[in-house]
Amino acid sequence: MRALLLGVLSAWLAVSHAQIDSYLCTADQAAGFAMDTEKRRWRATNIDVGKNQYIIKKNADVMGRIPRTITRVGEQAPAVFCDDDVGGEDMFLECDDVTTQFYFSRKTMRYMLVYADGFAVESDQGHTRMPYIEIGTCAPL
Repeated sequence: MRALLLGVLSAWLAVSHAQIDSYLCTADQAAGFAMDTEKRRWRATNIDVGKNQYIIKKNADVMGRIPRTITRVGEQAPAVFCDDDVGGEDMFLECDDVTTQFYFSRKTMRYMLVYADGFAVESDQGHTRMPYIEIGTCAPL
């Protein structure tokens, strides 16, 4: 009886975990590179992540693509679109946009965001954008 009860509980936990469609991810820290305009050289710098948060959301089937989006909390438009859904043994999600990559493991509940724009591109104001890597943790919504 005890084994049956443990089996039912394990199956329920697996099904309930598999049905999670959204996650809230919160930044812990970030590091990047800033252009020293006087020396015209890149220098390593810490970045204040403030209250950076993202929502990983499962979408309705949009032409068979984009099963998930990553949206910064407080913004309407997604920051990153994901072509592949969370799956596999590690339940890993890898999203790749033009300038931003987002990696999420449902097994470890950690994410890493890589913002690559800025190394070779200057903004309208003439200041170079700052490439960075941000890490944090996620929780089911």
